[in-house]
Amino acid sequence: MARLDTEGRALAVELAPVRVNVIQPGVIRTELWDRSVPDPEAFLHDAASALLTQRVGTPEEAAAAYLFILDNAYVTGTTLAIDGAAPPTRPPPPSTPAHALGPGTPRFG
Repeated sequence: MARLDTEGRALAVELAPVRVNVIQPGVIRTELWDRSVPDPEAFLHDAASALLTQRVGTPEEAAAAYLFILDNAYVTGTTLAIDGAAPPTRPPPPSTPAHALGPGTPRFG
C-alpha cells in the first residue's frame, strides 16, 4: 500500500493543478461477495473479526468517502483508507477460497 500512497502523491505533483487522490477500500458489503466466495456470510464475518471496527463497511460509507474526496477541492495527493482500521498486514480470512488469493498474498496456517 505504501507504493500506492507514493504513486498517488507523485501523480498529484506531476499533474497539478489536476487533483489526484487514492482511495483504498477495504471489505465493503456488496453483492460482489455473494458471487465471489462460496460462503459470503462466513467470509464477511471472518473479515470483520480482523478489523478494529469488528464489522465490514457499507456501500453508503464508501460513497460518503468518495463524495468527500470529490467535493473537497483542497484535498490532493492524499490516500484515504476506507478499511475499518485494518492492520497493515493480516492473513486473509479463513473462509477465503485459495483461488481468490493472488500471488504474494500472505498465507498463514
